[in-house]
Amino acid sequence: MAHIIGLLGPDRIEKIMKNDETKSLQETLAENRSPQQLREGLRLWVAVREYLREVPGKSKVGDIQAFLDWLGMEDVIRQAIEFALKRHSDSFKITKKGHERYVELREMPR
Repeated sequence: MAHIIGLLGPDRIEKIMKNDETKSLQETLAENRSPQQLREGLRLWVAVREYLREVPGKSKVGDIQAFLDWLGMEDVIRQAIEFALKRHSDSFKITKKGHERYVELREMPR
C-alpha cells in the first residue's frame, strides 16, 4: 500500500482522503511515512511495476512516461525509464515493434 500512496503523491492522497468515508486511508497513513516522504523514496522501477500491475497486456514506454508525468512525478524521462527496465530485467519483459518498445511484467515463478 505504501508504494501506491507514494505513486499517487500528496496532492492526490489529500483529495482521496476527503472522500474516504471508511477512514481506511487515514489508518494506513498513520502507520506509514507521509505521502511526500513515500513519493520521495519511491524507486522508478517500482512505480513502473505498480503501473503495469493495473494495465492489461503490454504498455508503450511513452505511455508509462505520460502516466507518471500525469501523476506529478517530476523529471521522469524516457531514458530513465528504459534504464530502470534494463536494470530490473528480472521483473520486466521488453519487446520491440518497429521503433516502439513495449513493456509487460514477467511472470514470477511459483
